[in-house]
Amino acid sequence: LVGDAVVVARRPDAALATIAEIAGANLAIASLGADPWRQGASLARRDWLLCLNAGDIPADGWMRAVDRFLATAARERQPVGRFSRKGASASESLSRLAEAVAGTRTIRAGDLVQRDWLATRNGARVRPFAIAARIERDFVAR
Repeated sequence: LVGDAVVVARRPDAALATIAEIAGANLAIASLGADPWRQGASLARRDWLLCLNAGDIPADGWMRAVDRFLATAARERQPVGRFSRKGASASESLSRLAEAVAGTRTIRAGDLVQRDWLATRNGARVRPFAIAARIERDFVAR
């Protein structure tokens, strides 16, 4: 399911470059003010991107949920799926509810995004589809 990885950093970092190299990942340095997800997408080779922050871990069963989402996403023209987050604050939960109704222009960690849509969205709103899987945080990375 995972074909390649892109690590996006805000500034050059020798240790991060070494980790990316060992993992076989591409390293992108996000320009100040630029959308880091979009910059990472420019190096990705696959059609779909799973956006994660350092320390994010998809919970058990995530691959089945992604597989189900991808089976219908192209047919339904759905470019964004969103994982839930364990322990989301009340404001985060309220924000996600509003985005489910009105749509969002913001891609964030825990989103599964179609690469071409991300590259060309130009401020378009989209209603993220709720993926029946969860992203958790590694307690070491907190």
